[in-house]
Amino acid sequence: MARLAKDYQTYKTKPNITFVGINTCSSNTEAKLRGQVTQLKLTPFAHVLDNTGSISAAYGVDPAYVLTIVVVDGDGKIDTGVRHRGTTGPIIAVEACLPTAKGILADVKVPAGAEQAAHLYNLQQLDLMDVELAKLNQSAEAKTFKDALKKRTDDYTQKRLPELTAMADTDPLGAYFECQVFVRAFSRSKEAGGARNLISKLSGNAKVKTELEAEAAYQQVVAPELAKTTNMALYDKKIKPLMDGYLRKYGETAFATAMAGLHEQLRKSASAK
Repeated sequence: MARLAKDYQTYKTKPNITFVGINTCSSNTEAKLRGQVTQLKLTPFAHVLDNTGSISAAYGVDPAYVLTIVVVDGDGKIDTGVRHRGTTGPIIAVEACLPTAKGILADVKVPAGAEQAAHLYNLQQLDLMDVELAKLNQSAEAKTFKDALKKRTDDYTQKRLPELTAMADTDPLGAYFECQVFVRAFSRSKEAGGARNLISKLSGNAKVKTELEAEAAYQQVVAPELAKTTNMALYDKKIKPLMDGYLRKYGETAFATAMAGLHEQLRKSASAK
């Protein structure tokens, strides 16, 4: 994570790049991740907790690696394995795609003095962006810039809430988590209240309740022991029995299925060493 912070310092002045830190530790929790972000000063870019391994799998990241840089260029092409573990040097894929990547503010003119606000918008750190916007002068150029950012945000939130409402009927679990993300990202939007109402409604859904229970049980029973396990002998002695019992009770849930897959990957990686 500290390596990512250093990369951020290297590339943060580029107007067309966005950093997102993804923590894949299966024994981690949101509270722990927040503590790490504060301790290592990993700001202001966003951080995501992927303790189920779903994001890692989507990007083809091997959980055996302590650090993997994944670059998604302007055309959506994914380049993984650019850097592993503690290696240093430039991120080659970033260097290659920066000249052609447009960035999410490609068609918005950034006035002098508003570069940090534009950067924070790129990082989707909207509260911090607002602080920077408040520092700008009252010129017509600055007002045009502020209005452009507000319109982009409003257009997205107005479009997203109906999508979440429809998702609640077809995929209540996905909608529950997506609403949580929406409220955190856009807490001051007009649509935040509607998203909170959806969260309240979906909390009573049987599938959602079971999934949340499965996640809580894993974090309370398996994760603490996994964090203390340093080799396969300890894993087989302590973790395997816990996982077997956990899967007997929650094996039908999506969360337990994801954790079973992650544990299998960890076992394979450890056996290959």
